Amino acid sequence: KDNRSTIEYFLGRDVSMEEYHRLSHEKEDFYLQLCEEDKEFTLAPGAAEYLDYLKEQHIPFMIATSAEARNVDFYYRRFVLNRWFDRGKDIICADGTMPSKPHPAIYKKAMERLGVEPAQCRVYEDLATGIASAYAAGVGEIIAVASAALPEKLEQLPGVTYAISDFTDERIRKF
Repeated sequence: KDNRSTIEYFLGRDVSMEEYHRLSHEKEDFYLQLCEEDKEFTLAPGAAEYLDYLKEQHIPFMIATSAEARNVDFYYRRFVLNRWFDRGKDIICADGTMPSKPHPAIYKKAMERLGVEPAQCRVYEDLATGIASAYAAGVGEIIAVASAALPEKLEQLPGVTYAISDFTDERIRKF
């Protein structure tokens, strides 16, 4: 769900645009504060090594996330993502110009930017809405990242090739 849907869900009512912006900002401030204070808030195990591998093999990759720009900016700094990603070129985030996942728009935009056909793409997703988005975009291979969910549950979703618990799984290095 996008921020507005989440806020309206928890409040049990519709909110005006002004109230949405105020509450969204407060919610994101609180979330980012929690992330900042959590010393265990790190990249998933094996993620840095896998991104290094992709870069060394000259395999094009990017991030397509439903996170808002300020959250992406926080992650970019926190995880030193500039080792792998150019913030303006290699990351697509929720900027209000595209529908939220499960709509396929964000993945279609990412594939267009990479210059690849859907069948050539591999997506790593940890949420059912993201998996549905990748599937609707025609992505050739969807790997479910079951960090918070049961792998069996995610593997049953349409389009999922297999599930991993983190990026140390050797299957992800086979293309």
